[in-house]
Amino acid sequence: MDNKKLDKQTRNSINYFKKTDTLKIVGGGVLIAGLFSLWLGWGIIGYILAFIGTPVGLVLFFIGSLGRVTDADMDSHINNKMASLAIDIDQNRSYQLKLLKHVKEITIDGYEYRDDVMIKKLKSGEIRTSEFSRSKIRILSDRLYIVNRKVSLIYDDDVIDNLYELTYDTIKSIEIERDQRSVTFNKNSFLIKPCYLKITTSTDTIFLPCANALTSDELVNTVNKQIKLYNEKAAQELNNNVQQKQ
Repeated sequence: MDNKKLDKQTRNSINYFKKTDTLKIVGGGVLIAGLFSLWLGWGIIGYILAFIGTPVGLVLFFIGSLGRVTDADMDSHINNKMASLAIDIDQNRSYQLKLLKHVKEITIDGYEYRDDVMIKKLKSGEIRTSEFSRSKIRILSDRLYIVNRKVSLIYDDDVIDNLYELTYDTIKSIEIERDQRSVTFNKNSFLIKPCYLKITTSTDTIFLPCANALTSDELVNTVNKQIKLYNEKAAQELNNNVQQKQ
């Protein structure tokens, strides 16, 4: 696709994933070498290196910095796309009695890892992709209420919103699924270790990316405890009904 026809944010996002630091690093190295040669005063050779290397290095460094999008810029871009994602059930009368006061809303984030997405490995070792997912979860007394948004960090109109309202009697299992595999982008191979919140129901299996495994493990433990309480209460009510009919 011709980048000239794309808006500025789209071009910047593509550059974030495709552009490397090679020119910037080489330019900086040449610039430093030129200035260092001048400082050492290596005669004619030193002056030649200084007066050729310095401007060349400066130009390479400048070109390598053009269109540069920082990790903080991308974080801001993600938050803008997710700003309107919210669970708004606190004032809904049908949910008020089901809300658990001791359990707050939980948010889990994660990237989608496939061979058809753009990939970038940060200096910290984190691997980002051009597709991002965020889920907001409320644990109610009888169900899980989840809103999920999957977005492209490249194209503004590529947004998918999903609502999952899962009663505990339909949840067969909830667990954290961890994986390890290789994906390819720009002829480079990346070893990834994705983490998903996996919810298996009587009719479907839902996978929600979760980068923060600790938060997700706590979520699974809390939900499983709530499911156990729900099942115990349901069994007790059933037993009481049977005794009343006898």
